[in-house]
Amino acid sequence: MREKLTIRCDIKEVLEPFVKTYPQFQRRWVTKITNFSGIIEGYTDEPEFKAFYDYLQTKIKYAVSYITREYIKKELLDADILKMWISATFEPTGEEVGTEYEYPCSVCKAGRTVKGDLVLDLRKTPKGKDIAKTIADEWIVSQRLAELIYDAKLTGFELKPVRHKVRYQDDAIDPTKYRSGIELIEKAKMAGVPYSTWAFWVWLNRPEQSALLHGLEQEHIQTRQKKEIKERQPIPIWYQLIINSTVALAEQTKYGDPFSPVLDIEQIKTSCGHTITRGALSELFIKKNSWDGSDITKTDFSFGVHINLLYPAPEILISQRFYRLLEEHNIKGYTVEVTHTV
Repeated sequence: MREKLTIRCDIKEVLEPFVKTYPQFQRRWVTKITNFSGIIEGYTDEPEFKAFYDYLQTKIKYAVSYITREYIKKELLDADILKMWISATFEPTGEEVGTEYEYPCSVCKAGRTVKGDLVLDLRKTPKGKDIAKTIADEWIVSQRLAELIYDAKLTGFELKPVRHKVRYQDDAIDPTKYRSGIELIEKAKMAGVPYSTWAFWVWLNRPEQSALLHGLEQEHIQTRQKKEIKERQPIPIWYQLIINSTVALAEQTKYGDPFSPVLDIEQIKTSCGHTITRGALSELFIKKNSWDGSDITKTDFSFGVHINLLYPAPEILISQRFYRLLEEHNIKGYTVEVTHTV
């Protein structure tokens, strides 16, 4: 296994001093530069890059940084259990479309459960993927993957049908195609704001235009609804993945990020004790006697903080049996990391 460190840093504070100190490695490690920031990437087992990383830690207190791990196939196939990261994400969230939730903890909001059915705009699910999640960690699997895991008799979970509800107001709306939109364009023209300019969009979103803008959205929604009924386009079938099995994290797991590792886990737990507010810095370690052998399980702690539509969520762990099934059938939408049992 090799660990790749990615550092997103400020041009003036970090990148320019770095290039002066290590000019021979600029092309090798600097992967992207914008007007204000740069991205530096390197493997932590390379002595030269490790020396730069040590140097950087003495110069700045914090940088946006993270570690990704690259494995050879044998390492993944030899692991008893693996952490699954669902990489295929989409919006809007269920909450935005009409899903209702119950929150067992009022402090951290972790462990929320759906009241009734998970409702999503299934038009927005990633194409060509069989497992996906919303940005709010609502996990779903396709009909294809559902059939595979059912036939394989995998354990530790249940699947519930996802109900489709369109959220047309998130679409890009062309005002020239609607009567209410043309009214807006004429009103803007009279105000000296031509439609073809950027100033039109600033003008459009002023409170004075809210009634006409709402009318445009409603006309768009009604038009799309009529079109969908007429064309009868099939909606993909997806299922909510509900994980019933839980494993306990072991003390060997390290938390934080490369520039601010956490030495005491109690410092980053919420007062309710359900959530760890920082992510894992190391590979995960779990207590072997806490795993009942389920093919799909989750950590006993959730990770993250509640911000707007985002909620703390546990890490997903899968058995070797499930991993081999995913690989055999070329399932897309996820990555894995080795997890250790102790």
